[in-house]
Amino acid sequence: MSELAGIKQKDAGSAGFCSDDFAMASQKALNILIIDNNVIYREGLKACLMLDNENWIVNVSSNNNLDALFRNELVVDLIMLSVEKDIDLLEMTKMFASLSSKPIIIVMCNNNADIHKAGGLIGDGVKGLIEYNSDIGIYKDAINGVVSGKNYYTSSISAILFTGSAEGDDGGKKYNLTKREVDVLMLISSGLSNKEIANHYTLSVRTVETHRQNIRQKTQVNSLKDLIQISKDLDAGG
Repeated sequence: MSELAGIKQKDAGSAGFCSDDFAMASQKALNILIIDNNVIYREGLKACLMLDNENWIVNVSSNNNLDALFRNELVVDLIMLSVEKDIDLLEMTKMFASLSSKPIIIVMCNNNADIHKAGGLIGDGVKGLIEYNSDIGIYKDAINGVVSGKNYYTSSISAILFTGSAEGDDGGKKYNLTKREVDVLMLISSGLSNKEIANHYTLSVRTVETHRQNIRQKTQVNSLKDLIQISKDLDAGG
């Protein structure tokens, strides 16, 4: 039986959970789906979230067991999505956006590359970014924040996305890369095309091409393999 089978179905005639109802969020059931390939992690997080929140209906799934969700058989108000190596984050968020329930998405990031990748999707259904394995209070704060209509980022993620002051940015200084060039480099290493990167940041493809050219000149590398290695070095704080 599918792990998603227990998700509460939408009542006949119900308007569902929508942005106009955020003020009543604490009084209404909130259908949450945790998507993570680690069964121990997702079941543990489910148990913690439901411990003091009787109105939160929490279910779990791996990222390769979502057929029922994408057939619109299930209603989900909020998705907590772990970034896994075998998923295309951009494509998956597009599929979530096509669901009739229009779920809010919180992305759980493992590293700086995940943060840069997910940060480009803010506004495309993604409303929150938190670190994987955060304190349970962070998860609850994130859920309450996005359900109230706000975007939610932890302070360390905000530093990476908006101030360029996070640990590891010295690597960008090593190559004299701007913050935008570091962002673009991270997305290049994640396999995104120039067009996809342009869509992420509302840039022209020509601007992205210029960033790529500048990155190659500053790092003095031309191959994608070498660019990926540099992005790994930056992510590790090198």
